[in-house]
Amino acid sequence: MSLFILIEKNHYLRYNNIDREVVMQRYFINEEDFFETYAYINGQDFHHIKNVMRMKENDNVSIIVNSNEYFCKIEKIEKNTVKVSIIKKIINNNELQVKITIAHGLVRREKMESVVKTISEIGAYAYYPVIMQRSNIKLDKDKDFKMDRCKIIAKEASELANRVEITKVFQPISFTQLLAKSVFFDLCLVAYENENKYDSFKKSLDEFSGKNILMVIGPEGGIDEKEIIAFKNSNFKFVSLGKRILSTITAPVVATSILSFYFENGEKNEY
Repeated sequence: MSLFILIEKNHYLRYNNIDREVVMQRYFINEEDFFETYAYINGQDFHHIKNVMRMKENDNVSIIVNSNEYFCKIEKIEKNTVKVSIIKKIINNNELQVKITIAHGLVRREKMESVVKTISEIGAYAYYPVIMQRSNIKLDKDKDFKMDRCKIIAKEASELANRVEITKVFQPISFTQLLAKSVFFDLCLVAYENENKYDSFKKSLDEFSGKNILMVIGPEGGIDEKEIIAFKNSNFKFVSLGKRILSTITAPVVATSILSFYFENGEKNEY
């Protein structure tokens, strides 16, 4: 049997009471730029509206602030800002029921950016780069590891995916810090290539009833044996992503996709 999947191009049709012919650009804005009947769009989004999209007064846009989305019309394009009138609130239920945090063994910037883009589109809540034993790059203690571009990528990908939250991108943390943070999660998982129980992922999710999931993906060199022991001692569960060995930039995407599908379309779907 062949499987043919049709991806609907007009994903914005999920908006309530919005004409299907109205195509809106979506922008996340800061709380201080939002008022009861109007709002301001600044920075790179201002540039995008004015110089890339070449939008005009009375054109429609959508803004998101504090996880709420609003249908707006451009009232005025000024020198450094766009003022929009708020028409009505949009019902948007596109966020996952669970908060998925990906902890990823530190990789080179271009690979990290690719991962952040895709998991943001799928619906990940947060992303932590983790300095692990076999990470193939080392951080200079005297220099900051700039994550600004990754944060912009997460924002743009979240806008594209019709989300109302931006995937949070954090500065790199140590392995010790990762273990310390694990206590704040309801379920901590490690994608491990030597886990030969291929139903382990599903079983862990079937038994899960919380909201916060931490998924650890190793770096390009894999997870060191000492780290494996530390995970076991910290009550992490080891799961398989399948019989095939996945690269460090594919594994986070597959793991996030499995979690997204399970909680939106699987046995834990509560919609």
